[in-house]
Amino acid sequence: MAVYYACSDRAVPAGGIKVLYRHVDVLNRNGIEAFVLHERPPFRCTWFENDTPIRYWLREPTGPNRRRLADRVAGRLGRVSNPAAPRERIHLAQPPELPFAPDDVLVVPEGFGHRLAEIAPGLRKVIFNQNAYRTFHGYPAEIAPHETPYRHPDVLKTIVISEDNRRYLVAAFPGAEIVRLHYSYDPARFPFAEAKPRLITYMPRKNRFDAEQVLLLLRLRDMLDGWEVRPIDGATEAETSSLLQSSTVFFSFGHPEGCPLPPAEAMLAGAIVVGYHGMGGREYFRSDFAYPVPFGDIQAFAETAESVLAAFASEPEAMAQKARAACAFIRATYSREREERELVAFWRELLGG
Repeated sequence: MAVYYACSDRAVPAGGIKVLYRHVDVLNRNGIEAFVLHERPPFRCTWFENDTPIRYWLREPTGPNRRRLADRVAGRLGRVSNPAAPRERIHLAQPPELPFAPDDVLVVPEGFGHRLAEIAPGLRKVIFNQNAYRTFHGYPAEIAPHETPYRHPDVLKTIVISEDNRRYLVAAFPGAEIVRLHYSYDPARFPFAEAKPRLITYMPRKNRFDAEQVLLLLRLRDMLDGWEVRPIDGATEAETSSLLQSSTVFFSFGHPEGCPLPPAEAMLAGAIVVGYHGMGGREYFRSDFAYPVPFGDIQAFAETAESVLAAFASEPEAMAQKARAACAFIRATYSREREERELVAFWRELLGG
């Protein structure tokens, strides 16, 4: 009996992929055999340190013209007109190089689309939905309730990572078993730092134009004088950690999100966070130690950021206390111990041991 976490062969940093690797490590550490399941060897994520056990769907190396596993499952490319698409789905349903045992469980990310239950038919599955707001990407508008994978007989349960996302999926799929498990944020990777340069960081991967507008508004009002602004884009985990430890302020532009990692990691590292909570981050992006802004309200974002930057000159100790409170909350609420306890309990109950 083994648990396989299906994962795209994606080389660029993505927090959700790191979580898949971490789940597999936690399960193996607790006596539950588990693997990250990539598509073709010798792929492994290298932007963060890991020695996670990997297995592969196929044996041949990845070619430059191969479609990603998730794209083929979702049927988003050539869904109707490409005659190869049905053959590819059969190919996915019957993996030629990885014979599953009858009691194995396959964990499939929500991004694989509305046909994800067709992978390895008859095999028990768990959907790992890390962003409920991406659930319906690629879904046909006319899909019937019984055609969604969340209530397919092969799907035992769905895991989500925030209470906001649990409520979303409960509303979308009445009767489906939706289980919330907590993420963890590692204080060893993102240690708290008090003494910092005047550095503002942000991640431009999502809502880049919002970021450009906010920064331009601040620059035109001379609010960035004396501050350095650094985007964090395409960075390794170590590079990201170093930048967040040096950050006085972190601007959050991610929306919508399941339970966003970067703002929480910034709080761990002692940065004051301003911006979007992404819906899924509302449970920790609280006004007593952060500065949430309504999504898309560029003027409110700039005005809030302006008051925060000014407060570092007028109320430095109050800002330091807010940073310490934010860090303490993240450490207590999203600890490694809590994540491991909940994850192991979930799988032991599901696997009957």
